Amino acid sequence: MPKYQKRLHRVNFEDISIMTTVNKTHYTVGEVVDGEVEVKANKEDSDLGYLYMYLKSECAKNPKLPLERTEVKIDKFVVGQPFHISAGQTIYIPFSFTIPFHTPITYRSVKVFIHTGLDLHAGDDPEDTDYIEIGPSPLQEKVFQSIELLKFVQQKPKYIPTAIEGEYLQIFEFTKKENSSYKKLEISFISSCTEAMLVHAIGTSDNVLLFDEMINIHKNETVEVVKDKFEGKFSGS
Repeated sequence: MPKYQKRLHRVNFEDISIMTTVNKTHYTVGEVVDGEVEVKANKEDSDLGYLYMYLKSECAKNPKLPLERTEVKIDKFVVGQPFHISAGQTIYIPFSFTIPFHTPITYRSVKVFIHTGLDLHAGDDPEDTDYIEIGPSPLQEKVFQSIELLKFVQQKPKYIPTAIEGEYLQIFEFTKKENSSYKKLEISFISSCTEAMLVHAIGTSDNVLLFDEMINIHKNETVEVVKDKFEGKFSGS
């Protein structure tokens, strides 16, 4: 019997239908997604192949042409083994995977979705695409809170391809007017482990570069300590 609460839409193909079910639709970076895929045969027996799942997003093909979008494969998961299903039978296949660190945070126009497919060995595969929300990890949230304390206002983030083929980067931009100067901060999350995270930060004042550095954020540091790190970069200390 299904034990998951959030049912996503069903996709039918010839005599087979699949439906992905997850425990919820909002996750944070690094969190585990638990769920199952319901596979149902109608009038005929079938020999089925692997169930596969992709975690995907989309980004602009060219940063200068943001409306031209392309699909991004964040990660791929193969679930279970090939199996036989009898007419009228319903099989539930459980799955579990972790939201990778490089998954973009779904803020404003950035989207993330689970793409589920089933290999039928012949013809087109039935597929199921379901959108989920991705929030920041605790370390990422600490960075956002520290920047908010500095009175920066977050702008629309960018999710763009890097110079390395198949690699994508989410860039968060923050701005503020201070006295007569216009300050801008751009950050991107480069790598993370259980205890720390590396952040690439670029700061400008009136379009003059102040710093372009990697900043280490540690698990035990408070939001105030992280705030002081960014504030120190702008003051030159």
